[in-house]
Amino acid sequence: MLLTIEKLDEREILRYLGCKKAPSDALSLLVTECIKETLLVITPQYLFKRFEVKKSDAGLSLLGTKTVLPGNDIKDFVGNSTAIYLLCITLGIGIEKEIRRKMQISPDLAVVIDACATAAVEETADIAQALIKTECETRGTIITERFSPGYGDLPLNLQKELLFLVDAPRKIGLMVSDSLLLTPQKSITAVIGEYRR
Repeated sequence: MLLTIEKLDEREILRYLGCKKAPSDALSLLVTECIKETLLVITPQYLFKRFEVKKSDAGLSLLGTKTVLPGNDIKDFVGNSTAIYLLCITLGIGIEKEIRRKMQISPDLAVVIDACATAAVEETADIAQALIKTECETRGTIITERFSPGYGDLPLNLQKELLFLVDAPRKIGLMVSDSLLLTPQKSITAVIGEYRR
């Protein structure tokens, strides 16, 4: 699903830039301009799918599939969850091209736009997570926070299988490279647990 993001949090962008004190007027103005440019270039999309799960010694089995999320950290994270959501987010390829283009003509500007894009992908994930939360509330359940491949002992090489399960390459153009990086790079995959109060 395509989303429209109308604003980004300047404080988050400054945090990504490593700015620990009040920004100068020049930096604040630069961030404001880069936010405007980022919002014009990105095409935020999300996709999520619910799976009932069962814990085993091998990990967390997604019922109705052959997929097992291995390791103990994901089992601990989802706690008493009887289902999980697989969530995929991407900003599209346009912002990646723009960052590369800016890197050739103004590396400093490229760094700020990259920070804006990082804030935008997190904002997209937050919006999608809020939609999942609303969906769960209709069933009287609540959700965990997000947990992504590469965290703890949940292996990064699981990315391709998770994308396949939700048909992300076809539906939102999200794929994984041979080096296990998501492409487009400004993207997120995550697991969210669902459980009863």
